[in-house]
Amino acid sequence: YGAAGSPPNVPANADLLFDVELIDINEPLVKEGIRYRKELEDKARREVEEQQERDAKAAMASEGPKAAAAGPKRPRESDESGSGSDSDSSSSSSESSGAARKRKERKKDKKKEKREKKRRERKEAKKSSKKEAKR
Repeated sequence: YGAAGSPPNVPANADLLFDVELIDINEPLVKEGIRYRKELEDKARREVEEQQERDAKAAMASEGPKAAAAGPKRPRESDESGSGSDSDSSSSSSESSGAARKRKERKKDKKKEKREKKRRERKEAKKSSKKEAKR
């Protein structure tokens, strides 16, 4: 209530303490919040991977023909989480590049499936409307 307070019950600049009783939890809302936070984390992770990939490409481009003549660097064996040392940035970027490719392929496949499903639905609707017109 600030400097004015709310006389006579709340004096000016008072700290208020509330006792709160939790009656119910909206579980679907909690689950939605968890799902949303996970999506944000995944998006941030993908952005970091994409930036690392761009940085690796820029580094390879700046190294010039010497790097191309030396051949591709082999990724170092590590756990699947990609937690290698900082000096192993080329292998983590190649791993993220492969993951990005797979992700793009899955996305492309999903879009294709969705288009085919819509096409089938339109075809079925057209058949249904023709049957109705015949009746």
